[in-house]
Amino acid sequence: MWNEKDILLAGYEDCNDHDTLRSNPVFKLVSGRAPEAAALASQPTLSRFENAIDIPSLWRLHDFFIDDFIRSFARPPGSLTFDLDAWDDPCHGTQQLALFHGFYDQFQYLPLLITSAETKQILWPALRPGHVHAALGADDDLEYLVQRLRQAWPDVVIHVRGDAGFGMPWMYPAAAGSGSTCSTPSVWPPMPCCSAPHSPCCSGPCSSSSKPISRRAASTSFSTGPENGRMRGA
Repeated sequence: MWNEKDILLAGYEDCNDHDTLRSNPVFKLVSGRAPEAAALASQPTLSRFENAIDIPSLWRLHDFFIDDFIRSFARPPGSLTFDLDAWDDPCHGTQQLALFHGFYDQFQYLPLLITSAETKQILWPALRPGHVHAALGADDDLEYLVQRLRQAWPDVVIHVRGDAGFGMPWMYPAAAGSGSTCSTPSVWPPMPCCSAPHSPCCSGPCSSSSKPISRRAASTSFSTGPENGRMRGA
């Protein structure tokens, strides 16, 4: 299905576009066919291919991203920083789970990405319904990602960053349980420093002299970047 990949990269994301583009000589060439060769896959063929993907296939895809990230290092890294990000993906049709989000005032998806600050690689892409909270499922995704990475690099220090949409109570136990630290501006009050080796409420490993980081945006050094700190909650 290389023709589907090439047509998607060209900006034609709907399968019904293929009924016209399958005869396009340029897309035939990039798919390894001569311009005068038979047409590429049709819309029904591509739709059956997309609908044949099941949950185990998606987990294998997640593992591919993680394995590719691990292979990119010649030696175990000492520390890693991951960025959590949810963004609005507007929809203009009747796609499944394209739902209305009150904050963005549109029908959309709300995908989640976990990326590496050091290498800019994508480690975890997840497509989610358009009306969900920005942090929905991010705790489970983070725990699985860190678990996989620690199987390869047991001693790596992991720091997780996210905007205010991820400053939710269920995110901090996920970071603490995986031995990571996190930075998220939040409307939630500061939590006391705990005894975990790497607590999300501390700037580093906890000790009797550690001071908790305030989770209010005004008192953290975290920068939300081009989104200007707008909250992504539903």
